[in-house]
Amino acid sequence: MFLNVNECMDDFTEIVISVQKIRSNQYITIVSGLPDDLDLPRILKHIRRQLGCNGYIKNDTIVFTGDHKIDVSTFLVTNEICKESEVTFMGI
Repeated sequence: MFLNVNECMDDFTEIVISVQKIRSNQYITIVSGLPDDLDLPRILKHIRRQLGCNGYIKNDTIVFTGDHKIDVSTFLVTNEICKESEVTFMGI
């Protein structure tokens, strides 16, 4: 009669893009919650080339140097990796 919560959550994935301050004027952008079926090294490579920044993959999250939350979210939406409603911003 009632839907299982896990069945409802399978259709919706929330991608969290957060920015953290690591030193006085240095920031990192963390992208987490990407689906497991994506090729994370390939996505990292394309975003690094487009933004001209450094980045790496750590524990199924992508980390970029600098504050790139808007640029990363537009990249994910324009390349149809996720919908705009699935992206959540956190941090600074």
